[in-house]
Amino acid sequence: MKVYKLNGQIINIGDWDTQPDPAGLATNPRPEGAVEAEAEMEFVAGRWVERGFAVVPRSVTPLQMRKALRATGLKATVDAALSSSPEAVREEWEYATEILRDNATLAALAAALGKSDADLDALFQVAATF
Repeated sequence: MKVYKLNGQIINIGDWDTQPDPAGLATNPRPEGAVEAEAEMEFVAGRWVERGFAVVPRSVTPLQMRKALRATGLKATVDAALSSSPEAVREEWEYATEILRDNATLAALAAALGKSDADLDALFQVAATF
């Protein structure tokens, strides 16, 4: 399938639509540096991704996250970190209806535990399997 990439990231799938406006100017010019390429694409978790690309969910349920923490041996560590966190952080964790991957509190907690963005991505991938 034809795709367009910019800095290694797919930014468009299929033909680039550059229909001119009445003045003859392109209404959707291709960004400078974008290149046409071929890629095997598949529809996963509600979006198109390059085949073989590991999809990181945007959010998981609190139950999914707790099961993932238990499965990866991190639940006790996270529980201990939360017990010494400010009340607002504990409330956010306890009463959340979903856990967002890009949540700033989650990122700060992960960093405090020495976990990288890649570690968090992997944890969300595990959580999505429950």
